Amino acid sequence: LRIMADLPQAVQIQMLEDAMGGSAGAGDDADDAVADAIDLGESAWINGDVQLYGAAIAIAMRDSRPAFYDALLRRRNLSWAATLTREMRGSGVQMVNVGALHLVGEEGLVALMRRRGFVVERIQ
Repeated sequence: LRIMADLPQAVQIQMLEDAMGGSAGAGDDADDAVADAIDLGESAWINGDVQLYGAAIAIAMRDSRPAFYDALLRRRNLSWAATLTREMRGSGVQMVNVGALHLVGEEGLVALMRRRGFVVERIQ
């Protein structure tokens, strides 16, 4: 919750309006794009297409709600990547479970850990 509380008040209000199913600007192109991305993301997830899921949801979030994206995904992924790298130097990590949005894209944990030299594979 600290992540949300540290966001600017305008972003918190926007998130609250989003959660309530709309905002004063409901129906504008940005809101329509986000709704379309969510629909596409849900379909991709159901069909096991994680990359399309990430492209649909994470990119829409990054583009329409950049402060929220930064707090919820990017900064947390960077922090987790640093922690995982440190832990892997010790006895190792057997498995890491995170929400699906943390796995996809260039700022996702998979890409971050691969850039740090780790082999990352999905287990179905």
